[in-house]
Amino acid sequence: MKQNLSVKKLNVFFFLVLLAGSFLFVSSAKAASPLMSTVKYKASSTKIAIIFDQGVSNASGTIGLGDFTLSGASSTGQSIASVQTIGAASDTYVLTFSTSVDPGVAGQWRIAASSTIRNTGLETASTTAKDLFTNGTADNAAPIVRGVFQRSSITLDVTFSEVLDPGSSTSTANYVSLVTSAGGDTPGVYAISRIPEGTFVVITATSSTVLGWGTGNTINIGSVEDLVGNKLATTTYTILPPIKISEVRAESATNKQDEFIELYNFGDSDITLATTTFFLHFSTSSVGADVNKPLTLFTASVPARGFYLIGSQFDYSGSGFLDATYNTGSNDINERTGIYISATSTATSTNGLVIDLIGMGTSTIWETATTSSALPVGQSFERKA
Repeated sequence: MKQNLSVKKLNVFFFLVLLAGSFLFVSSAKAASPLMSTVKYKASSTKIAIIFDQGVSNASGTIGLGDFTLSGASSTGQSIASVQTIGAASDTYVLTFSTSVDPGVAGQWRIAASSTIRNTGLETASTTAKDLFTNGTADNAAPIVRGVFQRSSITLDVTFSEVLDPGSSTSTANYVSLVTSAGGDTPGVYAISRIPEGTFVVITATSSTVLGWGTGNTINIGSVEDLVGNKLATTTYTILPPIKISEVRAESATNKQDEFIELYNFGDSDITLATTTFFLHFSTSSVGADVNKPLTLFTASVPARGFYLIGSQFDYSGSGFLDATYNTGSNDINERTGIYISATSTATSTNGLVIDLIGMGTSTIWETATTSSALPVGQSFERKA
């Protein structure tokens, strides 16, 4: 396994919104009194999702029908049919009602936590009601698949844009038409596991399968729902390798070709690379909108849970061995470069073949947010663990 760069630099940590999903940060801070921080609803649905600012429970250990109260003109006479706890954090609950929740104006639907709800320090929840129209969040958008990654020879990770309904996200019927080995194999889906946070699932294929990634290796995903019932339409997604850009160093002030890109394989199996299936792209003002940088590969694979170092063919000064090189020109990786890796030389934001990307400073590619600042010369951005 390759060490994480033997030459340590001044690292400026970044947070990216990725195709594969986003990072999860968990705060240990507790409010004195638990609050309903978010209430989401879907027009004409019978469900709402309540998210507290911390984990909560009640005296019996399981929050139920009697732990919430309804008020408002349209909710009079209605009842809560069920309460479902979502995830291990015990901060998210889905309430199903006897009728559709459709707050057209203020004052129609209000929901409040009961004083029976409390946190681990036994502080009771605020009982201030949330008006769904004025204080709630209308959600009529289906979840988005951020990426499908080959974790091992028989497993896939599928990442989503939001927390999913446990039932629909683990139904094998919603993950169909799995095609691998560039169309030469059509295995079945053996099992689906949903992580506690609910934003991605692990798919296990039938044991006879050898999964593949890149063009021709796909899976159809559909009918997966979010917490309030928005349903994903069936769509075909390309399987990608479990590779992230873990670190990027810019050229130095005195050496315009001393730069590198470090990759990390977060999967359980080695990933074999080839110049016909794996591509490096730059997007900067100096080289144009998109330049595919041909690679010379010295190492054929990225080890499981290991690193892969790509650097300049000329004047690279690091002591770490380069696994691949590219022919650099002046100003390739600078403070405002966009970098992405893909399974094609002509990747776009819509063809599903972009593996990972980073936009630095003002250089955006297709992500929804770039690094917070430009990359200083001779320094690096490194992904947080």
